[in-house]
Amino acid sequence: MEQQAKRVNMKIGEIVLGMLLILGGLSDLGKTDLAHFGVPILYPEVFSRASIVAGVFIIAVPWFIRSYRKDNSDK
Repeated sequence: MEQQAKRVNMKIGEIVLGMLLILGGLSDLGKTDLAHFGVPILYPEVFSRASIVAGVFIIAVPWFIRSYRKDNSDK
């Protein structure tokens, strides 16, 4: 018996925004001074890690919610 993979609709905007946050956080990781429009960011290491976590959540949370709803609607 072959199990078919369940398809979950992901919006392209969610994927793009999540990847931008992840890539931005990775590019700033390890820098000692960051600024946004000339205003210094106080804790650049925390900001970089928070950007990475936010990007992962923006991709993962809607996927889990939609897959859960799809599982419940199939029954």
